[in-house]
Amino acid sequence: MVALPDSLLGQTPQRLSGGEQQLVALARSLAWQSQVVLFDEPLSALDVSTRASLRLRLAASLEARGLACVLVSHDLDDVLSLATRWVVLGGDAGEVVADQLVSVGRGALEAAVLGEKAHERDVVAAEGDGAARAAGALGMASMTAWGRAHSVPTLAEMTRAAVEGAGDGTLLRDLGDTLARVLAGAGVAVLLGGVAGVWLGGRPSLWRAVEPTADFVRSVPPILVYPLLLMGFGYHEGSRLAAVAFGAIGVVLLPVASALARVPPARVDVVRLSGLRGWAAFRVLYVPEALPALLMGARLALTTALVITVVTEMLVGSRYGLGVRALAALQEYRPERLWLVVLLSGGLNAALSGALVALERRLVRWQPG
Repeated sequence: MVALPDSLLGQTPQRLSGGEQQLVALARSLAWQSQVVLFDEPLSALDVSTRASLRLRLAASLEARGLACVLVSHDLDDVLSLATRWVVLGGDAGEVVADQLVSVGRGALEAAVLGEKAHERDVVAAEGDGAARAAGALGMASMTAWGRAHSVPTLAEMTRAAVEGAGDGTLLRDLGDTLARVLAGAGVAVLLGGVAGVWLGGRPSLWRAVEPTADFVRSVPPILVYPLLLMGFGYHEGSRLAAVAFGAIGVVLLPVASALARVPPARVDVVRLSGLRGWAAFRVLYVPEALPALLMGARLALTTALVITVVTEMLVGSRYGLGVRALAALQEYRPERLWLVVLLSGGLNAALSGALVALERRLVRWQPG
């Protein structure tokens, strides 16, 4: 299985290289008739090509002989190729940071190793109370001389504005219209950006050629594109949807394509040597890399879509929406209504982002269990 060359026969350990010594040690460990074998960095001293091919042969040998294996390694590719379950240890006491089936993929394993679980919990907590803290800070500012001089409303005034809007149904109508436009535009961006990102990222040389152009297009302000769409396609919701999707597609396409383009060639060789084809090869090779990038891009797309939607609602062509409500409050000089729209927009973005964080945890399995 190890395929030791004949030139090693009769040699003393001192005359062997580090890689050759590791091959001999691996062969000796597999020669014993045992039910369990312990590997501590078994492939660390080997070159990339030898390591990739040996991973496959080692995994096949362990499975054929029914051997249980405990593998200690800092190489994520070793873990993903040989293990069916991984446990990540961390901290001074070597406590268990994560314990998962290896099928969840490289993204979850890297996240556990790098401590992304704690980061994701912090993100959810910050987004959950951000709107409440902003409202409290606004209420405190309204009680100062500076706040009164700059038309900062009190919490009571904003509460009355919210009750009035909820009572006549206009507040929920405007919120619903904006939410529908955000979800539609971001959905189109995630779909098109995800597909294009996967296609381009799977062709690294092509992606390197088109990446500067893609980055340039992404930097074009969508608010300037919106008037062009209105002149070219008319004053209707399709033009607004196109502007929102145009502004949000770049934040999905670029991270997905970049993540896939960075897949190590050694992993590609491992999958090719394993005989996997089609969807099976794509799932093993690219999904663990693409899914976290896609979900991160979706969160950015929702935030971008909300900004573009509200601004385009304020410009032209809308009867309802948070942007229309904000413009009316400005024209009527109703600061409590305008600040209410600001807080509602922030709360809407926090809610959408929190929902995607929860989905990310479920799909990518950031947490143990």
